[in-house]
Amino acid sequence: MKNLLFAFSILFTLGSCSSGETQKDNLNENSVAKVISLNSIDFQSKFQTGEGILLDVRTPAEINQGLLSKNAKIIDIYANDFSKRVLELPKDQKIYIYCSAGIRSEQAANFLIQNGYTQVFHLKGGLGDWTRNGLPLERL
Repeated sequence: MKNLLFAFSILFTLGSCSSGETQKDNLNENSVAKVISLNSIDFQSKFQTGEGILLDVRTPAEINQGLLSKNAKIIDIYANDFSKRVLELPKDQKIYIYCSAGIRSEQAANFLIQNGYTQVFHLKGGLGDWTRNGLPLERL
């Protein structure tokens, strides 16, 4: 009887250990990246660290109104080759996206997430929020 009880104890212990590992693996496999929306103050402090890529998805006419930085990568979201060009960005870097009102940048950010990017930030409220907070724009 003691041997039978001992065998059940070992089986129960082994079963518990393997279940925990499987659950942990499932959590890692099922974890989903999400777009991180930032207000203009937080967005500025993050992209100014120099870590990552600043992406402007506005049209050429809008670009003439000013940029957050002359170092911004400009890819017009309405361009025929937008998908191809934006997917050339490295997946292992942080990507900070902005537009005029925050709608197109959020769309672009979601597109990147759907295509395997994991560190995607977008400027909530776009340049409208940026200028309302008195933050500077650079001219071309």
